[in-house]
Amino acid sequence: MISFTEAFDNWSRRRQVKKTNRLKTQTLLEFLNQADIEQKATVLAMATVFRNRVIDHSDQLSDTLYNPAKSADKKRRLIFELLLAVQNKMQSEMKTVKAQLKKLPLTPDSQPQEHWELSILGMDLWLITLGATIDNKQLPNIKHIWQLLDQAMEELPHTIQRLRSLENAGHDPSHNMYGNIDDHTWLEKSRYRPAWF
Repeated sequence: MISFTEAFDNWSRRRQVKKTNRLKTQTLLEFLNQADIEQKATVLAMATVFRNRVIDHSDQLSDTLYNPAKSADKKRRLIFELLLAVQNKMQSEMKTVKAQLKKLPLTPDSQPQEHWELSILGMDLWLITLGATIDNKQLPNIKHIWQLLDQAMEELPHTIQRLRSLENAGHDPSHNMYGNIDDHTWLEKSRYRPAWF
């Protein structure tokens, strides 16, 4: 039997996860409802980068995200908290990269500010997809979010090329902006949709 302190801690952390998930779901849904097709494609492309660099490099993360019904609620919550911590760390690192990009002669359609904002929303897609298994009230919203992103699939090859141009403009041999992913794999991985909806 768990102690009162442990029970309260579990309740408090679950409540915080649901609150964070609700806010992130609302933010992404509101953005996509007014976004143009290029912005939607960028969110989807950056979600794939996050999946490729973080989720698919861990059996624990990938098993939980791709088969959430096989994981206990507590494990899903812990994975959500872990992904949130990873996102926070990446946001901190992005501040440094963003400062470097601002020094480059970029075209108006590839400014660092919007790129990084869309990158965060791409990460949020995975957080709230998992979060919808913790808070079922968000399932209709996450389904609608994936449907909105589906609208951008035809634009994705162009978006990937634009993102490559941004990567090349700020190329640092010691750092790959999008990790080790070729264009074909990037496009194919972007076709993934959760099968458990």
